[in-house]
Amino acid sequence: LTDPEARKTRVIGRYFVERLLTQIFDIPMNLNTLAEDDPLKILSQPNALLKLQEAGYSGPFDLKKLVVNTLLSQTRVDAGKPIPSSIVLFGKTGSGKTHLFKVLAKMLGLKYYNFKDESMNKEANAIFINVGEIESSNSKDAKSSTDGIGGGAMTVNEAIKHLNNFLSQPNGFRGYILLDDIHAAQDSVKAEFLRWIRALFEAPDGMYSVKSPTTGKFIRRPVRNLNLFMTLNPISDQEQIARFTSIKGNPSTEEVLLATLSTKEMKIESSFLRRWGRIINLEYMPAGAKGPELLKSLSATAADVLNSHGKFVLVEAE
Repeated sequence: LTDPEARKTRVIGRYFVERLLTQIFDIPMNLNTLAEDDPLKILSQPNALLKLQEAGYSGPFDLKKLVVNTLLSQTRVDAGKPIPSSIVLFGKTGSGKTHLFKVLAKMLGLKYYNFKDESMNKEANAIFINVGEIESSNSKDAKSSTDGIGGGAMTVNEAIKHLNNFLSQPNGFRGYILLDDIHAAQDSVKAEFLRWIRALFEAPDGMYSVKSPTTGKFIRRPVRNLNLFMTLNPISDQEQIARFTSIKGNPSTEEVLLATLSTKEMKIESSFLRRWGRIINLEYMPAGAKGPELLKSLSATAADVLNSHGKFVLVEAE
Protein backbone atom coordinates (compact mmCIF):
# COMPACT_ATOMS: atom_id res chain seq x y z
CA LEU A 1 0.00 0.00 0.00
CA THR A 2 1.75 3.18 -1.21
CA ASP A 3 -0.85 5.74 -0.16
CA PRO A 4 0.62 7.43 2.99
CA GLU A 5 -2.74 8.59 4.35
CA ALA A 6 -4.25 5.09 4.03
CA ARG A 7 -1.22 3.60 5.78
CA LYS A 8 -1.63 6.09 8.62
CA THR A 9 -5.43 5.88 9.06
CA ARG A 10 -5.90 2.23 8.00
CA VAL A 11 -9.08 3.37 6.23
CA ILE A 12 -9.90 2.35 2.66
CA GLY A 13 -12.79 4.64 1.76
CA ARG A 14 -14.03 7.06 -0.86
CA TYR A 15 -11.16 9.50 -0.39
CA PHE A 16 -8.62 6.72 -0.82
CA VAL A 17 -10.30 5.70 -4.09
CA GLU A 18 -10.23 9.31 -5.34
CA ARG A 19 -6.53 9.64 -4.52
CA LEU A 20 -5.86 6.32 -6.24
CA LEU A 21 -7.65 7.48 -9.39
CA THR A 22 -5.38 10.54 -9.68
CA GLN A 23 -2.42 8.15 -9.97
CA ILE A 24 -3.81 6.39 -13.01
CA PHE A 25 -6.07 8.92 -14.75
CA ASP A 26 -5.72 12.48 -16.02
CA ILE A 27 -7.94 14.08 -13.38
CA PRO A 28 -7.43 17.01 -10.95
CA MET A 29 -6.53 16.68 -7.29
CA ASN A 30 -9.33 17.08 -4.76
CA LEU A 31 -8.20 19.01 -1.67
CA ASN A 32 -10.89 17.33 0.44
CA THR A 33 -9.22 13.94 -0.01
CA LEU A 34 -5.78 15.05 1.18
CA ALA A 35 -4.15 14.89 4.60
CA GLU A 36 -3.53 18.13 6.50
CA ASP A 37 0.24 17.84 5.98
CA ASP A 38 -0.08 17.26 2.22
CA PRO A 39 1.84 19.91 0.21
CA LEU A 40 -1.30 21.03 -1.65
CA LYS A 41 -3.25 21.24 1.59
CA ILE A 42 -0.52 23.41 3.12
CA LEU A 43 -0.54 25.69 0.07
CA SER A 44 -4.32 26.05 0.28
CA GLN A 45 -4.22 27.46 3.82
CA PRO A 46 -4.89 31.21 4.29
CA ASN A 47 -1.46 31.67 5.90
CA ALA A 48 0.49 29.93 3.11
CA LEU A 49 2.21 33.13 1.98
CA LEU A 50 3.21 33.95 5.53
CA LYS A 51 4.61 30.42 5.97
CA LEU A 52 6.68 30.86 2.81
CA GLN A 53 7.99 34.13 4.25
CA GLU A 54 8.81 32.50 7.59
CA ALA A 55 10.54 29.59 5.83
CA GLY A 56 13.08 32.05 4.41
CA TYR A 57 11.73 33.58 1.21
CA SER A 58 11.37 37.36 1.61
CA GLY A 59 10.72 38.15 -2.05
CA PRO A 60 7.79 40.09 -3.49
CA PHE A 61 4.35 39.32 -2.08
CA ASP A 62 2.85 39.26 -5.59
CA LEU A 63 5.44 36.69 -6.67
CA LYS A 64 4.64 34.38 -3.77
CA LYS A 65 0.93 34.72 -4.52
CA LEU A 66 1.44 33.91 -8.23
CA VAL A 67 3.48 30.80 -7.45
CA VAL A 68 1.07 29.47 -4.82
CA ASN A 69 -1.99 30.11 -6.99
CA THR A 70 -0.34 28.39 -9.96
CA LEU A 71 0.50 25.31 -7.88
CA LEU A 72 -3.10 25.16 -6.65
CA SER A 73 -4.43 25.32 -10.23
CA GLN A 74 -4.02 21.54 -10.50
CA THR A 75 -7.12 21.24 -8.31
CA ARG A 76 -9.28 23.01 -10.91
CA VAL A 77 -11.13 21.01 -13.54
CA ASP A 78 -10.91 23.83 -16.09
CA ALA A 79 -7.15 24.50 -15.69
CA GLY A 80 -6.73 24.43 -19.48
CA LYS A 81 -3.04 23.41 -19.51
CA PRO A 82 -1.41 19.98 -19.86
CA ILE A 83 0.51 20.62 -16.62
CA PRO A 84 -1.31 23.47 -14.82
CA SER A 85 1.33 23.70 -12.06
CA SER A 86 4.22 24.39 -14.43
CA ILE A 87 6.21 27.58 -13.91
CA VAL A 88 9.01 29.36 -15.77
CA LEU A 89 11.00 31.68 -13.49
CA PHE A 90 12.86 34.18 -15.65
CA GLY A 91 15.35 36.72 -14.26
CA LYS A 92 18.95 37.70 -13.75
CA THR A 93 21.39 35.92 -11.45
CA GLY A 94 20.60 36.78 -7.83
CA SER A 95 16.90 37.42 -8.41
CA GLY A 96 16.01 34.46 -6.18
CA LYS A 97 14.70 31.90 -8.68
CA THR A 98 16.46 28.85 -7.24
CA HIS A 99 16.12 30.11 -3.67
CA LEU A 100 12.34 30.30 -4.10
CA PHE A 101 12.11 26.61 -5.05
CA LYS A 102 14.39 25.52 -2.21
CA VAL A 103 12.42 27.49 0.39
CA LEU A 104 9.15 26.15 -1.02
CA ALA A 105 10.50 22.60 -0.71
CA LYS A 106 11.52 23.32 2.89
CA MET A 107 8.12 24.81 3.74
CA LEU A 108 6.26 21.83 2.27
CA GLY A 109 8.56 19.24 3.85
CA LEU A 110 9.51 17.72 0.50
CA LYS A 111 11.96 14.84 0.33
CA TYR A 112 14.59 15.15 -2.40
CA TYR A 113 15.38 12.39 -4.86
CA ASN A 114 18.61 10.56 -4.01
CA PHE A 115 20.87 10.34 -7.08
CA LYS A 116 23.38 8.08 -5.36
CA ASP A 117 21.03 5.42 -3.98
CA GLU A 118 17.87 4.93 -6.04
CA SER A 119 16.53 2.44 -3.50
CA MET A 120 16.00 5.39 -1.13
CA ASN A 121 13.45 7.11 -3.37
CA LYS A 122 10.17 5.45 -2.42
CA GLU A 123 9.11 8.62 -0.58
CA ALA A 124 10.91 11.16 -2.79
CA ASN A 125 8.62 13.93 -4.03
CA ALA A 126 11.15 16.50 -5.30
CA ILE A 127 14.06 16.44 -7.72
CA PHE A 128 16.50 19.26 -8.42
CA ILE A 129 18.78 19.22 -11.46
CA ASN A 130 21.25 22.00 -12.26
CA VAL A 131 21.00 21.78 -16.03
CA GLY A 132 23.94 24.16 -16.47
CA GLU A 133 26.25 21.50 -14.98
CA ILE A 134 25.02 18.59 -17.10
CA GLU A 135 27.45 17.25 -19.70
CA SER A 136 26.64 16.18 -23.23
CA SER A 137 26.55 12.40 -23.58
CA ASN A 138 28.94 12.75 -26.53
CA SER A 139 31.40 14.96 -24.66
CA LYS A 140 34.93 13.61 -24.17
CA ASP A 141 34.83 15.09 -20.66
CA ALA A 142 31.49 13.51 -19.72
CA LYS A 143 31.60 11.71 -16.39
CA SER A 144 29.33 8.95 -15.18
CA SER A 145 28.50 10.71 -11.94
CA THR A 146 25.40 10.78 -9.77
CA ASP A 147 26.12 13.26 -7.01
CA GLY A 148 23.32 14.26 -4.61
CA ILE A 149 20.93 17.16 -5.06
CA GLY A 150 21.50 18.79 -8.42
CA GLY A 151 23.18 15.81 -10.05
CA GLY A 152 26.71 17.21 -10.34
CA ALA A 153 28.44 16.55 -13.67
CA MET A 154 26.30 13.67 -14.88
CA THR A 155 25.54 13.27 -18.57
CA VAL A 156 22.26 14.40 -20.11
CA ASN A 157 21.21 10.79 -20.76
CA GLU A 158 21.78 9.95 -17.09
CA ALA A 159 19.85 13.04 -16.01
CA ILE A 160 16.84 12.17 -18.18
CA LYS A 161 16.98 8.61 -16.84
CA HIS A 162 16.84 9.95 -13.28
CA LEU A 163 13.89 12.20 -14.15
CA ASN A 164 11.96 9.27 -15.58
CA ASN A 165 12.90 7.12 -12.60
CA PHE A 166 11.60 9.87 -10.30
CA LEU A 167 8.29 9.90 -12.19
CA SER A 168 8.00 6.13 -11.74
CA GLN A 169 8.20 6.42 -7.94
CA PRO A 170 5.00 6.35 -5.80
CA ASN A 171 5.01 10.16 -5.39
CA GLY A 172 6.39 10.91 -8.85
CA PHE A 173 3.05 11.70 -10.47
CA ARG A 174 2.71 14.66 -8.06
CA GLY A 175 6.42 15.43 -7.76
CA TYR A 176 8.14 18.82 -7.66
CA ILE A 177 10.73 19.13 -10.43
CA LEU A 178 13.28 21.93 -10.79
CA LEU A 179 15.30 22.23 -13.99
CA ASP A 180 17.65 25.00 -12.92
CA ASP A 181 19.71 27.39 -15.06
CA ILE A 182 18.75 25.83 -18.38
CA HIS A 183 20.18 28.88 -20.16
CA ALA A 184 23.69 27.86 -19.02
CA ALA A 185 23.56 24.41 -20.62
CA GLN A 186 25.38 23.33 -23.76
CA ASP A 187 23.09 23.54 -26.80
CA SER A 188 22.84 19.75 -27.15
CA VAL A 189 22.02 19.36 -23.45
CA LYS A 190 19.44 22.16 -23.55
CA ALA A 191 17.80 20.55 -26.57
CA GLU A 192 17.46 17.17 -24.81
CA PHE A 193 15.81 18.69 -21.74
CA LEU A 194 13.43 20.73 -23.87
CA ARG A 195 12.48 17.57 -25.80
CA TRP A 196 11.77 15.84 -22.48
CA ILE A 197 9.56 18.72 -21.34
CA ARG A 198 7.75 18.74 -24.67
CA ALA A 199 7.13 15.00 -24.35
CA LEU A 200 5.39 15.68 -21.03
CA PHE A 201 3.26 18.46 -22.51
CA GLU A 202 2.34 16.33 -25.52
CA ALA A 203 1.76 13.06 -23.64
CA PRO A 204 -1.20 11.25 -25.31
CA ASP A 205 -4.32 11.62 -23.16
CA GLY A 206 -2.12 13.27 -20.55
CA MET A 207 -0.37 9.96 -19.79
CA TYR A 208 3.43 9.67 -19.92
CA SER A 209 5.11 6.25 -20.11
CA VAL A 210 8.17 5.51 -17.96
CA LYS A 211 10.10 2.33 -17.33
CA SER A 212 9.98 0.98 -13.79
CA PRO A 213 13.53 0.48 -12.44
CA THR A 214 12.36 -2.44 -10.30
CA THR A 215 10.23 -4.48 -12.73
CA GLY A 216 11.60 -3.22 -16.04
CA LYS A 217 8.03 -2.81 -17.29
CA PHE A 218 6.59 0.41 -18.70
CA ILE A 219 4.03 2.18 -16.57
CA ARG A 220 1.81 5.13 -17.47
CA ARG A 221 1.78 8.22 -15.30
CA PRO A 222 -0.61 11.20 -15.55
CA VAL A 223 1.25 14.51 -15.92
CA ARG A 224 -1.47 17.04 -14.99
CA ASN A 225 -0.59 17.04 -11.26
CA LEU A 226 3.15 17.45 -11.67
CA ASN A 227 4.80 20.59 -10.31
CA LEU A 228 7.35 21.56 -12.95
CA PHE A 229 9.73 24.50 -12.52
CA MET A 230 12.27 25.80 -15.04
CA THR A 231 14.62 28.70 -14.28
CA LEU A 232 16.73 30.70 -16.70
CA ASN A 233 18.52 34.00 -17.11
CA PRO A 234 17.85 36.28 -20.10
CA ILE A 235 20.32 35.92 -22.92
CA SER A 236 22.74 38.84 -23.44
CA ASP A 237 23.34 38.19 -27.16
CA GLN A 238 21.53 41.14 -28.77
CA GLU A 239 21.86 39.67 -32.27
CA GLN A 240 20.10 36.49 -31.13
CA ILE A 241 17.34 38.54 -29.45
CA ALA A 242 16.90 40.63 -32.61
CA ARG A 243 16.15 37.47 -34.61
CA PHE A 244 13.04 36.91 -32.49
CA THR A 245 11.95 40.52 -31.99
CA SER A 246 8.97 41.85 -33.94
CA ILE A 247 9.42 45.49 -32.83
CA LYS A 248 13.05 46.51 -33.24
CA GLY A 249 14.72 47.40 -29.95
CA ASN A 250 11.68 46.49 -27.86
CA PRO A 251 11.60 42.71 -27.29
CA SER A 252 8.80 41.21 -25.21
CA THR A 253 9.41 38.71 -22.41
CA GLU A 254 8.23 35.92 -24.71
CA GLU A 255 10.66 36.97 -27.45
CA VAL A 256 13.62 37.11 -25.05
CA LEU A 257 12.64 33.67 -23.72
CA LEU A 258 12.47 32.22 -27.23
CA ALA A 259 15.88 33.71 -28.04
CA THR A 260 17.33 32.30 -24.80
CA LEU A 261 15.97 28.79 -25.26
CA SER A 262 16.58 28.40 -29.01
CA THR A 263 19.82 26.98 -30.42
CA LYS A 264 21.29 26.91 -33.90
CA GLU A 265 19.79 23.46 -34.47
CA MET A 266 16.55 23.87 -32.51
CA LYS A 267 14.22 26.86 -32.76
CA ILE A 268 11.64 27.08 -29.98
CA GLU A 269 8.16 28.21 -31.02
CA SER A 270 5.71 30.37 -29.08
CA SER A 271 3.37 27.38 -28.74
CA PHE A 272 5.89 25.72 -26.40
CA LEU A 273 5.82 28.66 -23.99
CA ARG A 274 2.02 28.86 -24.07
CA ARG A 275 1.75 25.35 -22.68
CA TRP A 276 3.29 26.42 -19.39
CA GLY A 277 0.94 27.19 -16.52
CA ARG A 278 2.72 30.44 -15.68
CA ILE A 279 5.70 32.45 -16.96
CA ILE A 280 7.04 34.87 -14.35
CA ASN A 281 9.53 37.57 -15.30
CA LEU A 282 11.13 38.60 -12.02
CA GLU A 283 12.41 41.82 -13.59
CA TYR A 284 8.89 43.19 -13.88
CA MET A 285 7.37 42.43 -10.50
CA PRO A 286 5.50 45.52 -9.20
CA ALA A 287 7.66 47.79 -7.05
CA GLY A 288 4.98 47.83 -4.36
CA ALA A 289 5.19 44.06 -4.13
CA LYS A 290 8.76 44.24 -2.86
CA GLY A 291 7.63 45.50 0.55
CA PRO A 292 8.47 42.38 2.59
CA GLU A 293 12.00 42.20 1.17
CA LEU A 294 12.59 45.92 1.74
CA LEU A 295 11.16 45.74 5.25
CA LYS A 296 13.49 42.86 6.13
CA SER A 297 16.50 44.79 4.82
CA LEU A 298 15.55 47.95 6.74
CA SER A 299 14.98 45.94 9.91
CA ALA A 300 18.48 44.46 9.65
CA THR A 301 19.92 47.96 9.17
CA ALA A 302 17.99 49.22 12.20
CA ALA A 303 19.44 46.40 14.31
CA ASP A 304 22.96 47.33 13.17
CA VAL A 305 22.37 50.98 14.13
CA LEU A 306 21.13 49.92 17.56
CA ASN A 307 24.13 47.67 18.17
CA SER A 308 26.77 50.11 16.93
CA HIS A 309 25.35 53.50 18.00
CA GLY A 310 22.78 52.67 20.67
CA LYS A 311 20.00 54.38 18.74
CA PHE A 312 16.53 53.04 18.04
CA VAL A 313 15.13 53.16 14.51
CA LEU A 314 11.42 52.49 14.02
CA VAL A 315 10.72 50.38 10.92
CA GLU A 316 7.17 49.59 9.86
CA ALA A 317 5.13 48.95 6.73
CA GLU A 318 2.81 51.65 5.47
